[in-house]
Amino acid sequence: MNGFRLPPEWCAPRLAVSLFSWYKAGQQDEKKLMHQPIGIFTVLTFVLIAFSNALPASADRLDAKNVKTQSSLVLEGVIRGISEGDYDLYSKNFSQAMKAAQTREVFLELQRSLQKNLGKFKSVEYVGFLNQYNNVIAIFKARFTKEQDDIEIRVVLEDRDIPKVTGLWFDAPALNK
Repeated sequence: MNGFRLPPEWCAPRLAVSLFSWYKAGQQDEKKLMHQPIGIFTVLTFVLIAFSNALPASADRLDAKNVKTQSSLVLEGVIRGISEGDYDLYSKNFSQAMKAAQTREVFLELQRSLQKNLGKFKSVEYVGFLNQYNNVIAIFKARFTKEQDDIEIRVVLEDRDIPKVTGLWFDAPALNK
C-alpha cells in the first residue's frame, strides 16, 4: 500500500463529503456556532483546492504571442501550398473533417480562383485573434498582385497544443464575381 494512490477525481469528492460531515457535526454543538463562518470558509477552501486540478485547459488564458506564432506558421504552410500547387503542404495542419471537405479538387479550384482574381501573394500580416466556442480564429490581412485592397484571411484552429485547421476563409469582393 506504500506506493498506491487514488486518482484525484476519486479523492476530491470523498474529501468534500468528509469535510461536510465534519461541518454538520460541528453545527450541532451550540458552543461552536461562533465558528460557523470559519467552518464554511474552511470547507469551501478545501473543496476549491480539491477541484482546482479538474479545471479544463481551456480555462487558461490564451497567450497572444503563442497564438500569433502558431497561426502564422500554419498559414505560412497553407499559402506556400497554394502558391506551389502542393496539396500536401496546403492541408498538412488540417483536421480530419477539414481534409474531407478540402479535397485535392477543391484545393485546385481555390488555387485557380485566387490566382485568376487576386494574383499572387505579396504579403501577409497578422492582425489578431478571437476566442469563440473553444476555437481560436486567427485574422490576417494579405496583399495580392492584382488587388489594391487588403484581403482578410481567417484561420480557425482547434486544440492549441497541436493546432489543427478547422476553417479557412479568404474574404475579398473580387472572389465573389
